[in-house]
Amino acid sequence: MPFVFVSDMWIDMCAKAGEHLPEENFKPTNLDLERVKNKQPEIKVVKNLFNGKLFVLSQCVAETLKAENRLQDLYKRVVSYGGRLTQDENSRGHFLLVEDGKDPDYENSRDHLDREKIHLRYIEACIADKQQYRSDGYIDFGPLPHPWEKVKAAKNGRVVTVAFAGTTNDPRSVRGYQSLLKGQGMIEFVNPNKANSPIPDYVVYIKAENNVVSMQSSKTLTKYFGKPAEKTPLLVNDFWIVDMCSCPCGFEVQSDHKLTMVP
Repeated sequence: MPFVFVSDMWIDMCAKAGEHLPEENFKPTNLDLERVKNKQPEIKVVKNLFNGKLFVLSQCVAETLKAENRLQDLYKRVVSYGGRLTQDENSRGHFLLVEDGKDPDYENSRDHLDREKIHLRYIEACIADKQQYRSDGYIDFGPLPHPWEKVKAAKNGRVVTVAFAGTTNDPRSVRGYQSLLKGQGMIEFVNPNKANSPIPDYVVYIKAENNVVSMQSSKTLTKYFGKPAEKTPLLVNDFWIVDMCSCPCGFEVQSDHKLTMVP
């Protein structure tokens, strides 16, 4: 009977599952073999978040991680949470890690090998929150169409202020949007529930699924738009965030209907 090569994770995952798991789902990756070759210790699975799913590094992501000496750290973190990682870009994995601005076929969420295209932010969020999110569940989990550069967010020589409003009860949505905007430089977030908070330049409205917005559906909207104020912020939707993070021209008042339309 021929030998079947599996990663040492297979034994750990079978023990945790209490059953014999298919060996083909745990073939050793090039990073597994490199670890064994270098006689490095086995990585224990502390929590099975990723269920043996294989994350494939695109060439640009692998080069960046190597240059920043982060490849081995990412490998250990993925394995310790039940995933697998490989540098073999041609592997038929579940996910392909892509950098912002490096995907010419940005409109398609899957590549020619039917792998879901994600950004490293997806793995980091799952591990930080100790749960496996849907890879298409949040706007910051996928690669952006342009490099996430720090652009000049200053407007008339001052910091741009942003508040969030909406009907969603999911704090991960707001955190995801904030993480994107923080990459833009001079941004401050306004807490509308805080006494004497300043009126922001922008109010980003995030809606829950199948929710119809009215001015009374959000305390934040009522506060800023329901009564006269010294200035009126621009009400925008999540398309605005994508547009700001994709355009190096900075923050400008948007007249594009798709950016200012609140469904």
